[in-house]
Amino acid sequence: MVRWFDASQPQYGAEALIVTDPRTGEEINAGINIDSVMGLQGRTYRYVIAPARNLPDSEALEQEYVKQSLYAVTLHESGHDLGLQHNFIGSMAYSAKQVQDRTFTSKYGIVSSVMEYTPVNLWPRGTPNGDYNQMVLGPYDYYAVKWGYEYVPGATTPEAEKPALNALASRWSDPMYRFASDEDTDFETGHAIDPRVQTDDLTDNPLAWERTTLAMLHSIMNGVANRFPKNGEPYEEARRAFERPLALYVRTSVMPAHVIGGEYLSRAAAGDPHSKPPLQPVSRADEYAAWQLLQTWLFSDAAWRFAPAVLDRLAYSEVSWLGTNGTWIYNPGDRHDVPIVEIASRTQERVMDELFAPLTLTRIDDLSTKYAAGSTMTLSDLFDWTRNGMYGDLASGAVAKAGVVRRNAQMHFAKRLAQLWVSPSDGTPTDAQSLARLQLEMLAHDCALGLLHSLDEQTRAHLEALQAVAKQALEARATIAR
Repeated sequence: MVRWFDASQPQYGAEALIVTDPRTGEEINAGINIDSVMGLQGRTYRYVIAPARNLPDSEALEQEYVKQSLYAVTLHESGHDLGLQHNFIGSMAYSAKQVQDRTFTSKYGIVSSVMEYTPVNLWPRGTPNGDYNQMVLGPYDYYAVKWGYEYVPGATTPEAEKPALNALASRWSDPMYRFASDEDTDFETGHAIDPRVQTDDLTDNPLAWERTTLAMLHSIMNGVANRFPKNGEPYEEARRAFERPLALYVRTSVMPAHVIGGEYLSRAAAGDPHSKPPLQPVSRADEYAAWQLLQTWLFSDAAWRFAPAVLDRLAYSEVSWLGTNGTWIYNPGDRHDVPIVEIASRTQERVMDELFAPLTLTRIDDLSTKYAAGSTMTLSDLFDWTRNGMYGDLASGAVAKAGVVRRNAQMHFAKRLAQLWVSPSDGTPTDAQSLARLQLEMLAHDCALGLLHSLDEQTRAHLEALQAVAKQALEARATIAR
């Protein structure tokens, strides 16, 4: 039974409902609830797909996209009804060329399993594009259902089924049949380590996909004024057309951080075909490439700079309504514009929290005990890459050309270094504390050099503030030591 909830305030999307017999585990009732929020998927067509692909702003095409989205969600929830868990490594099964081919995606899907969380399979204009959504069962889905439900000839007991089931399970090393679920996606605390296991990404080269997607989304946002609003529409339509790709941009911009200090996990058993040790290093080259993506698309001013002709039209419509007690209710937001600087700062802090979490720092520090020197990154790399990315313009005075987004990022990192040195969180490795102290000394030195240049008042104030944070942290720890 599939139930549609036409709620005035959509909340949850969709969920599978299962009732089982507690004595046997047998499912005796299964269904799917779909909230009316899914009906809003047409906005993704209008505000993201149509601008990216240079397609017409068509209500009929919007409705067709909504139908496809509903179909994909129903497939996913049906998998839950059959007992399947999320599979967040399913995107790694296919290449970019494959998911750009509609003939391929109509047969195999855009990922190997409907149990993935998939973004829109969207590529810039001029590039082929497969189906936008997962419209078919993937190879993993047939495989998992076969493992769970297929009759094993000649097996009269559960024990007798094990050889056949183990033979199926031994195929983990084949990308088509890999499985990794929710527990391997907790990157924010540092628990998750395999960058292949994440939600809302595509292809077997996530970094390349992220680079393409971020550039495309930035272009869509920068072009909002060319499409919205149409004559007679409120300017709030331009705001919606900007905020939808902005949400996708924020989500994608944090993904490269998952590569930093990562390791690949294998769930294959010993002796399985093509099996590898359970832990394999992410290469230093890939980790540095991930950092460069963060530097370009998250920590730079350019990443958050948009045309004034776009930003000055992103207002909201005034709305009020009559409450049940007969009084007028009016609840506006704090700001009339879209707070780009605040959003950038919040997103940057989220990534910094992940990269410099005690568990992440400890794992990176321990990599040298498992892998050859130079094959993967070190804590020195993390601190040096971040310092060069954040403070490379201080000593030369080039920081005068920086905008508020970059200045904020520089101050956030200075305060984080101070915290690591003066009052580190429990579990922070001593190597990280030592490197933080060294970085503070370098920061104070670079600020002193930068202040020798002719600077505007804002830049001089900024450099002096950075220098003060560094010096005060160093002096505070020296006082504690005495």
